[in-house]
Amino acid sequence: MPGVVYADKPIAKKWDEIWSKTTIENQLNTINAWPDVDSIIMDVVHKLSEDPFLFEGGCGLGRYVIHLREHGYRVVGLEYSAEALLALHKSQPDLNLSIGDVKAIGIKDHVFDLYLSLGVFEHFEEGPLESLKEAQRILKPGGILLITGPYYLLNWAHRVKSWLAGQGYLRKIFRKPPLKKTKGDFFEYHYHPAEMKKLLECGGFAVNKISPIGMWIGIWGYFPIFRQKKTKKLTQTELAESGQVRTSFLSLAVPICRVFISLFPWAFAPAWCIVARSTLKFRKDS
Repeated sequence: MPGVVYADKPIAKKWDEIWSKTTIENQLNTINAWPDVDSIIMDVVHKLSEDPFLFEGGCGLGRYVIHLREHGYRVVGLEYSAEALLALHKSQPDLNLSIGDVKAIGIKDHVFDLYLSLGVFEHFEEGPLESLKEAQRILKPGGILLITGPYYLLNWAHRVKSWLAGQGYLRKIFRKPPLKKTKGDFFEYHYHPAEMKKLLECGGFAVNKISPIGMWIGIWGYFPIFRQKKTKKLTQTELAESGQVRTSFLSLAVPICRVFISLFPWAFAPAWCIVARSTLKFRKDS
């Protein structure tokens, strides 16, 4: 079963808050904070046919629509939030953008070579199948789907940290207030990669690659002792938006972190990335 995260306020207000607290510049900085994701994306794009047509579902403030266009690719961005899309259009009026829902994309069948969606499909309480089938519909037969999703509720480091945080006697020793259990609107699932693999297969995709991502950000969050003093009070979101993840570590901690990541990548990964191929094939003319 996937882990579940609930919002601390009505979901519409939650999304407004998320977009109001960031900027397009900060979102572009997160590309540097997640170099493993960027490496996977660009490797996939470079292997596509000449002059590929790309699509990002749930593009937010357009970090990858902008990034891919700057690399010379044709790309279309779709976003549900009118607030985010308006801010993006004001800043980048020449981008190819549409407002809409990834569960019902108003685009004709079999147009795109790559469907990119970063941290989107986990936000549907009913599950991602409807979105996956729509992704297959707009992809060319054999087209590539590249998605990311959160994993931190399921990794080993978070489970240990959560268990320790829930121990009342430890909270008293460290003078921490009791944990408050709140349950608001559904926000997102944390799927195990094996669960998402099965869902992708049900949606008409064959998984090519599953990768843990963001291990440096994960370790930074779990081990405050490894942080530079100036970054100790940052949240992980603020750290990512600074784009300076590696330089936020004490120099002596860097080789230790490299060993941790090399030996136990999934133990510290806050997210995963999956590359899959549509199993739909070209029809031969009769």
